[in-house]
Amino acid sequence: MADMSGALLLRHGIVRPEQLAEAQALKQRDGGSFGECLVRIGAIEEEDLVSFYHKRLMIPRVTDAKLLIVSPKVLGLVTADMAAEFRVVPVEVDAEGTITLAMSDPTNNHAVDEVAFFADRYVVRAVGTESAIRRAIETHYGVRFTSPRASDRLKAKLPAPEAAKATEKKPAEITRKGTRPVSSATPPLAPQPEPAKPSLESLDKQVVLLTRVKRSEETPLPCRCRRPTTTRPSMRTKRSPSRSCSPSPKSRSTSVVTRCRASASSCRPAAQRAQDARVA
Repeated sequence: MADMSGALLLRHGIVRPEQLAEAQALKQRDGGSFGECLVRIGAIEEEDLVSFYHKRLMIPRVTDAKLLIVSPKVLGLVTADMAAEFRVVPVEVDAEGTITLAMSDPTNNHAVDEVAFFADRYVVRAVGTESAIRRAIETHYGVRFTSPRASDRLKAKLPAPEAAKATEKKPAEITRKGTRPVSSATPPLAPQPEPAKPSLESLDKQVVLLTRVKRSEETPLPCRCRRPTTTRPSMRTKRSPSRSCSPSPKSRSTSVVTRCRASASSCRPAAQRAQDARVA
């Protein structure tokens, strides 16, 4: 990816920060790969860029002649769209099925992952020149690039983003006769007078007023009222001694004797009862 390759080149002092910013701006305007844009602005040469990747990343280098001689079976492992997007060309396949992939930017991990997933094989990175890989893609896959080549050097340098913003023309301001031109800048605010600081006497008065408590008959202070105490009737009440309805023992014995006499007189025969009546 451009960010990884740019950071790597910047860390080792191959390019300067302003050259990276210019290459990024050129890529957004004209398209193409990040390496092509670096070569176009004159930040680095193609051979120097390939040698840097070859030595620093310790990956093999593919010659320009080898890129033009590739079997169709190997080329079928990568589609034309994928080859044009990532600027890669499969060069060969070993006995174990590992693909040797020639890349213009070997720091692009996303391109390696996509090719390995699509081909379902292991991928070994290799590096080639920008112009040779572009020519191989156009020859084998029939793709025509619309972006400028690396050999098309940029004649005029692109302005820096900050300088481009500063040189933007402002719309002309319309003024009438007898009126002042309208300025885009907002007028400065008039200085406001500072509030007067309170004196010590006024502060003492405020403290005294705050500490006083108003106590008068018109506004009596609230007093705490006692809550009325209500006594609940106890659930357990003493029962009053109730009079017994049962008869006393004396009256009980009298009634028993009377009943016995009545029953005895009813049991006597009629002749005896008549004799008793005569005697009486």
